[in-house]
Amino acid sequence: MGIIGCCNDFKKCSDEAKCIKKDQDYILGEKCLYEENLKKGLNFYTTYNENNAARKREYELQIKDTVKELKTEIKSTKEARAADHNYICIDGRYFVIGKRSGYQGYTLFLEKDVREELGKLFRKLSVEFTDTPNEKLFIDEKWADDNPACYRAILCIGSEENRYNISNYNYRALTNSTARAIKAFLNDAGLSVMIETIGRGIKSTPNYNKQKTTQKVTPPTKAPKKEIVQTPSIQPAQQLSFEDLGLCI
Repeated sequence: MGIIGCCNDFKKCSDEAKCIKKDQDYILGEKCLYEENLKKGLNFYTTYNENNAARKREYELQIKDTVKELKTEIKSTKEARAADHNYICIDGRYFVIGKRSGYQGYTLFLEKDVREELGKLFRKLSVEFTDTPNEKLFIDEKWADDNPACYRAILCIGSEENRYNISNYNYRALTNSTARAIKAFLNDAGLSVMIETIGRGIKSTPNYNKQKTTQKVTPPTKAPKKEIVQTPSIQPAQQLSFEDLGLCI
């Protein structure tokens, strides 16, 4: 398919707000760029008329419908993604819980069947398990030198394959005191929990007092200069002829 900017009937097309030769044989199969503008109600060559206005209204309605569909799709996608995040409520605040991977211990989303099994377990223990948490119960962890935020809890159910990472609501690490509180809470409910250190950053650098030394530094003694004895240069030997040696007869 070829592409043309417009043909010699561009003024008539502008008045009609459409390509008047679109179905004719000699232009069939060609793509007119000006036609794309006419579909939007844009008239570049003649007086703007009702034909162009009608096309513009059609185009704007089409755009609104498209935007509405996109918003609906984005909303449904967000809702679907939100369901992937699951939380448990402990001591009045929410923590995210996810499947622990066998390699490197990454936190993965819970599959549908796993969510159902965990839901049954937590309901028996009267522990809230949800994918629609109250954001007012989200609390950020604050780092302190005596209580660093570099831990997470690991819920162990049966075999090593059934392990789940418990982190703060935003998937960040927990302080030592928070991780221990989660462990104590779930231990009281009859569950096994381990605490894992996942890294320790440096939050403060100690100031070292530099003490001035009172010891005098003596400069190094210079070694005496060695006398350089110049030896006479040796001239290269000259090749002697028989005449020089007096051997010529």
